Amino acid sequence: MSIAARIGDDSNRSFALVDVASAQAISGDIRGALDTAQTIESIRVHHSIWPLSDIVRAQMERGDAAGAAQSIGTAMRAASRIAEEGDRTNAFANIAAMQAEAGDTIGAANSFNRALQLVQRIADPSERNFALEKIAWTQAGTGDIAGALATVRRLPADYNAWWALKTIAEAQARAGDTSGASATAQRVLDAQYRAQSFAGIAEVQMKAGDTLGAARLIVEALTTAEHIGDYDDSIWAYTAIARVQLEGGTP
Repeated sequence: MSIAARIGDDSNRSFALVDVASAQAISGDIRGALDTAQTIESIRVHHSIWPLSDIVRAQMERGDAAGAAQSIGTAMRAASRIAEEGDRTNAFANIAAMQAEAGDTIGAANSFNRALQLVQRIADPSERNFALEKIAWTQAGTGDIAGALATVRRLPADYNAWWALKTIAEAQARAGDTSGASATAQRVLDAQYRAQSFAGIAEVQMKAGDTLGAARLIVEALTTAEHIGDYDDSIWAYTAIARVQLEGGTP
């Protein structure tokens, strides 16, 4: 903490303190994490939202629902002070995830809607598309598969939303919708990330005990990887597939 606080550049100091606050929360030092998050807010207000996610998770794991609600309130107040539209959009998406973690499904839906309203104010198309993908990714992480798919549909057809689609596909697999998961993975434009998406679904199926289904997805991932044109990209894909095979004992 003392080393991070001595970093001269505000942005770098804030990033370092985010790691400190997250580590404090994970270790159970909630009070210290909250104090660090407050320090971050005074440096870079939008950075303070990130460790609050870990703080809320730690509080809920310890049964402190009231404390989690207070932390979410802190995040809401911080978000209202963020001037930049992209950062504010991301903040409300993160807050929605916190609310979902705390069991506040209505609050999470409202915060996601707020993020989807704010994203339309982002002038730069590439930044707007990235923010939309981040919202979809976060929705999928909370289990809101329908909302995540709806958000992805707002992206241009030629936008490679692999990050969100992979997360959605894995969420569908965890929910038992393996055919939907495969269909979602198939929508990933880039062969490298499509192969990794199939491998991700296979990993979920392995953990659920569906070794036969996982093996089929591994074959799909390997078949897809054969169509990757760039050598380095193919290495990334084959490494991801091999990791899943090794963890699941699949030859």
